[in-house]
Amino acid sequence: MTLSAFMGILAPFAGRLMDKHGARPIMIVSLIMMIVGFFLRAVMTDLWQFYAFSALIFIATPGASMLSVGRLVGLWFAAKRGRMMGLISSGNNFGGMIAVPIITAVIVIGGWRWGFASTGFLLIGVLILVIFIIRDKPEDVEKEVNKRWAPKGDAGKAARAALQGFTASQAIRTRAFWLLSVGMALQQFARTSVATQFIPHLEQVGFSAAQAAIGLMLL
Repeated sequence: MTLSAFMGILAPFAGRLMDKHGARPIMIVSLIMMIVGFFLRAVMTDLWQFYAFSALIFIATPGASMLSVGRLVGLWFAAKRGRMMGLISSGNNFGGMIAVPIITAVIVIGGWRWGFASTGFLLIGVLILVIFIIRDKPEDVEKEVNKRWAPKGDAGKAARAALQGFTASQAIRTRAFWLLSVGMALQQFARTSVATQFIPHLEQVGFSAAQAAIGLMLL
């Protein structure tokens, strides 16, 4: 929970870097940090190392997750932002649903070290996709306009408008900002509280690790 709060505190700074340098470089650096963190977790021998390597992962998480995704959706799909965010949220939930039993199976077969290492290998695959696929400049959008899968019409203008938005001082004076912030904080608090305790609780009352993982997947 403390590391999650730490991640929340750092998120605005990651957003500021993203505004300055773009989503792609921040995603690349963040993913590299997460990969290093998971591989270091796989070879840790002391409790302090777990906290240190976890801190590295949590520091990198905002720049590699929904923060960058939100920026990219606004850039590429300004006219269909709600629909695309809905699809991405569905993919995020589906990925979490299938990842839990897979990683649990890896841990049961090879141990917890291989669980962390396998996550690192999966993130390497994501990093490769980001390097070769992600583009985050209005000029990139303009080059792809009217291709079958790309935005239609004056997408370059819409992309530039999407990057303008509010300044930080303007945003914090709006009601929508505070409603969204409080809502996200409450849902993340509830989600994290349940997710971190769910599997240990089920194992404590007699379920196997595999059964507990399936329960979390269904949840």
